[in-house]
Formats: sequence, C-alpha cells, structure tokens
Amino acid sequence: MATRDPLRLPTRDIVRVLSIIFGFYILIRLVWVAHPVLFLFFLGVLFGLPLAQGADWLEKRRVPRAVGVAISRRTPPLTNQAFEGMASFTLIWRKVSDPISPKLTIMNANYNIGQYRRSFSLAPKQG
Repeated sequence: MATRDPLRLPTRDIVRVLSIIFGFYILIRLVWVAHPVLFLFFLGVLFGLPLAQGADWLEKRRVPRAVGVAISRRTPPLTNQAFEGMASFTLIWRKVSDPISPKLTIMNANYNIGQYRRSFSLAPKQG
C-alpha cells in the first residue's frame, strides 16, 4: 500500500484565504451600513430612466430638455407607477421583515447585537 504525503498548506495560501474572507466580511458590513444610500441610488436610477427616455424623445422634437423632464414627470402613468411601486414595496418589505424580526430580537438578546449596530451608526453621537 502506498503512503500519502501529508497535506501541506503554505502560509501564503492560508493568509490569502483569510484575507479574502475578511474582505468579504468588511464588504458586507459596508453594504449593511450604506444600504439606505444604496436604496436611494437604486430608486433614483429606477425613476430617472423613464424620465430620461421621455426627455430624449421630446428633445428630438425640439423641446428643451428641462421642459421635457417637467412634462415627462407630470405624466399620469409614470406618477401612478411610482406610487404603486412604493406601495407594493412597503407590502413586500413587511412580508419579508415580519418573519425575520422575532429572530433578530432573539439574536439581539442572546448575542447583544444591538451594541454593534449602534457603534456603526452614521448618526452623530449624542452627549
């Protein structure tokens, strides 16, 4: 029976794997802290694209771009879609967050997660 060589892991590979894991951890923390800004950016792009298309179409017909954006913004279908989208988002958010919130409360009680969330807050410190 042939003997196998023992598994050798160079230190360089271990450091590389640990640095990748640490990098993903930092990235997730940054996204968690910045998610309100990312959400606003997403909404801006989501609502800005139809406005830009309408303004482009009107600009081709010699309507100034600022006037075209104002006209595109006032159109009922776009306004109705925006309000429907916001209403459906709140319903979806409630469906997603309601099952999770008791688990987060239990985790906060067991592991005291709330102290970490407060330490990463973007709000100015009181006192």
